[in-house]
Amino acid sequence: MFDFSGFISALFNKKDKGVHNLQSATKMVEELPESELQEALLQINKALVVLNRNTAISLKERIRTVCYLDEKARTIQQQLCREYLASLENPMLRGKAYLNTILDYWHAISSAYKTCLRQYQPKLHKSLSPAIQLICARGISIVGEELRWHHIRYLKIEGKLWRSLHRLYFFAETNHCSQQQIQIYVDDVNTNTIQNIYFVSLMLHLSRPDNMSIQQINLVHVWLKQGVKSLNFETEVRPQEQAFAVHLSEPISPRKVRRNMIHSNYRYWRTDSLLEQLQIDLHELQQEHIPLCLHELQTSISPSEIAMILRLAALRWNKETALIVRKHDRMKLEQPISVSKGFKKILQLVIQQNSKMNEDNIIMEL
Repeated sequence: MFDFSGFISALFNKKDKGVHNLQSATKMVEELPESELQEALLQINKALVVLNRNTAISLKERIRTVCYLDEKARTIQQQLCREYLASLENPMLRGKAYLNTILDYWHAISSAYKTCLRQYQPKLHKSLSPAIQLICARGISIVGEELRWHHIRYLKIEGKLWRSLHRLYFFAETNHCSQQQIQIYVDDVNTNTIQNIYFVSLMLHLSRPDNMSIQQINLVHVWLKQGVKSLNFETEVRPQEQAFAVHLSEPISPRKVRRNMIHSNYRYWRTDSLLEQLQIDLHELQQEHIPLCLHELQTSISPSEIAMILRLAALRWNKETALIVRKHDRMKLEQPISVSKGFKKILQLVIQQNSKMNEDNIIMEL
């Protein structure tokens, strides 16, 4: 005979396993191994993956659960990041094995916040509007951390990462909260707008961190947290005045502005005010004073070294000295080519080419 009561009991027991609300998340966190930080973060990563797949949870409960897990995991993540960076200088340290766990966490928590935003409907969830603004700000900040860690490890940044960042900002613009001042976490000293949090990632990429050291990348990143506060987006292109542009619906990085960058989803900005602030900080550094915006730097780097790095960034942010772009788009050209195989044939072609060049030079001299 079929045990119907046992079947129902099994269903309820199955539901109790894993994280599906704030209560279950709290229980899971309490059982995490305190001495094994990587294992603890792995368990949180798994919980977030399960939670992201759960379509039955209400938006309010999802927000409470995701925020709780993020806040509990944040301290662990920061410690693993510190240990990993220390292990790059000392290979004997264990932290070098943490990279995948660190990157997996950024991905899992950013996916969790994006799931919250997808579930949000302004007419149905009006009371949750302040929480949604916080979710959006955290999402942009976390994807920005993903990008920064790709720069730190010189990893290729795929288009889907830029798409995630742009969509989160576009959500903020659409819901009229991109200029909202937000304190992302309770222990944050400063507040910032969602637009400025977005600008930090854009400007860090435009500083071309692919040829910077980890220390230099972190220095520029810390300076930008305050430096971007004077930046603002414009929706009409003025190539003679603006420096950079970003397309909010394309999975591409920000780039130097061009005349043909005309679309309603483009956002353009000037860097004059940012460079003026940078010059003020450089003047302080010349007086051997560390600017207030750099006080959180955990490094023994000298003011003169800091100034050198910021001057380099300034060149890359200046519309006149930024990376030169093509004046005209590439054009597809089709024409037949000849191919030679084998050393002897290639050598013969090289000799013929050199002879032709010598003949041309003689004619020019005559």
